[in-house]
Parts: sequence; structure tokens; C-alpha cells
Amino acid sequence: MGLNKILLTYTIIFNIINVLLFIYATTNPGGEVGMQMYFGFPLFYLLGVIGLIIIGIKNRKDFRRLGNWILAFFCTPIPTMIIVYIFVGQNFK
Repeated sequence: MGLNKILLTYTIIFNIINVLLFIYATTNPGGEVGMQMYFGFPLFYLLGVIGLIIIGIKNRKDFRRLGNWILAFFCTPIPTMIIVYIFVGQNFK
């Protein structure tokens, strides 16, 4: 059977929006977007987790496969934090 197509589509859209928000936050000078991103990222992640829970409840049997758990992991802020630490965190040391 493979990967859940709804979860795969959701993961792709989630990560595209995440990358666009991150680019928007890092390319604006002078902290103009500081307060927007202060509330924007947590709100985006909260909505993302709620959507992920809804998809998980509707497709419980699909979560028996490891691939779907990996897709679900990429709908959380954890991979983003790791990537930011690896690429951007090096500049702060």
C-alpha cells in the first residue's frame, strides 16, 4: 500500500509554507517582522499539529507503516529547529 497520499500532500504543503515563512522572517532587515513571527510560527505549528491529528484520526490504519510516521514527524517543528540550528546556529557561535 505505501504512503498515505493525504498525509504526503499535507506534509509537502506544510513544509513549503514553513520554508516560505522562514525565508520571510530571515530576509527582512531590522526586526520588522519580529512580533509577527513571534506569534506566526507557533500559531502555524499549532494549526499544523491540529491538522495532523485530524488526519491521524481519520487514517488510523495507515499509521501502522513507518513511512507515514516519518511524514508525520516532518509536520512538526522539530526538523525545522534542527535544520535552523545546523545552518543558522553556526553563525551565532
